Amino acid sequence: MANIHELKEAYDDLQARYANTLSMLLDALDRLDEKPTEVEVEKIVEVQAELDIDLNTPSDIVALEEKLKGRLDGISGANSASA
Repeated sequence: MANIHELKEAYDDLQARYANTLSMLLDALDRLDEKPTEVEVEKIVEVQAELDIDLNTPSDIVALEEKLKGRLDGISGANSASA
């Protein structure tokens, strides 16, 4: 069992730690009081740009599509005739 001297040291140590904790809490409260109450918020605004882009199909692609369509029509016509 601990003697009275050890108990007194432990009690004094506990009081010193408690006083230190209270001091740190008071310092933290002081720092919180010093913080500004206004907050600046950066706002990002997206702007749509107007672009002048020709979305029409180029004539060489149209010609290739027509050529492919003609070949597919020829293949499907030949398949239906032989069936």
